[in-house]
Amino acid sequence: MATLSSPIVLSEETFADVVERLGGVPLDRIRIVPAPGTATEQDVLEVLARTDRLCELVDGVLSGFQLSLRDLFAEMDASSGSR
Repeated sequence: MATLSSPIVLSEETFADVVERLGGVPLDRIRIVPAPGTATEQDVLEVLARTDRLCELVDGVLSGFQLSLRDLFAEMDASSGSR
């Protein structure tokens, strides 16, 4: 059975501080697994493989995009056809 481990807290940073550091990313886009500050490039790939959703990795924090990869390509195709 898997157990959850807590990341080591190295500062008194709050989620408000994290949001500010990420440039005001909406809270509903910040993923909590893996814990903010601990994410890696491998986590980005795993989220994409599992959910077909793109994520951005900034300072160990995964921030999800609103569109799936398929939706993003569809929007790109639509916008290029309108030129």
